[in-house]
Amino acid sequence: MKKSQFKKYLHIFDKLETDSFTHNTVFEAFLSCINEKDLILSKKEFHQLLDFLIASKNIKILENGFDLSQPLYIFAKSSHDSKLEALSLFEALIQKEETRAYFKTHLNEPLSLRFIDEEFRPIILETLLFKKTDHVRIFEPKWLYEYQWILEDTEKGLNCSDCLKACYTHDLYSHQKLQYRNEGSPIVNYQHLEDMLDIFPQKGVPVDRDCSKDLQVFFKDCLFNEFHHSCCICQAALPHMLITSHIKPFRDCGYLIEAMDSNNGLLLCRNHDYLFDQGYISFDEQGHLLICDELQDKKEIYQLKENFKLDHTHMNASRKLFLEYHRHHIYKK
Repeated sequence: MKKSQFKKYLHIFDKLETDSFTHNTVFEAFLSCINEKDLILSKKEFHQLLDFLIASKNIKILENGFDLSQPLYIFAKSSHDSKLEALSLFEALIQKEETRAYFKTHLNEPLSLRFIDEEFRPIILETLLFKKTDHVRIFEPKWLYEYQWILEDTEKGLNCSDCLKACYTHDLYSHQKLQYRNEGSPIVNYQHLEDMLDIFPQKGVPVDRDCSKDLQVFFKDCLFNEFHHSCCICQAALPHMLITSHIKPFRDCGYLIEAMDSNNGLLLCRNHDYLFDQGYISFDEQGHLLICDELQDKKEIYQLKENFKLDHTHMNASRKLFLEYHRHHIYKK
């Protein structure tokens, strides 16, 4: 499959992922979105593509739909022969643990394509991911640091590496002349903050929040993916009832990447979003629910269980930093 075709298919998957489909009905919905002859797939070919994306851990099947991985979301939107295209494809490749383990120990060695899923091979050869020298392929040497950084973040359980987020933000906003505020505000202490600032040095957030619409769409997409389209407290699963809630409010962010980082967010129903936003509830560093004194005798009314705890998979180092900010600046102790 050609890279250009693959990207167009990914755009269609992204368009459909918020709707409810079964494994059978998604094919008809997919076909209805195709308006180019070279994209027509038979039912067999479509399911081969879908099965490959599932097997490579780049599509997650839910009870009533699916989610496309964030690396492939960015890959679909990246420019041809760009650094962003190569890095996002690399991150998509290492969603499988065995592939990640292989790349981790062979980044500096000649690469055999047999360690890469067959469906990815022709697509990879159309990117700048590898460099061919002396009849062997090696990873592009000038981006080895970024590859290692992405491997490290993926092993931490981040659904999108900080490296890729910084590169995507740079790609969208480095050439736009926007007015920024909060340029002197503190930024949470990301492990690779200096590297992120090297990629996207502009501090603050746009005065006009609408200017960051592309990143807010990405923020929403990440959180719906991570929390399986349901409130992380009460599991309400009606899309129009769900809010992608910032932990450190957009108004306080000192860096655009903070505002689009899904680790600075939780997926909540409208009721729990209000309580969280106004500081009536928060979470401690282990993910246990904190309930302010004012609500102690109303816990049942608001569906708040004192022993509730976020799953450990949601409590990565970055989200812990943002929740620490929420406890100190938003939560009504």
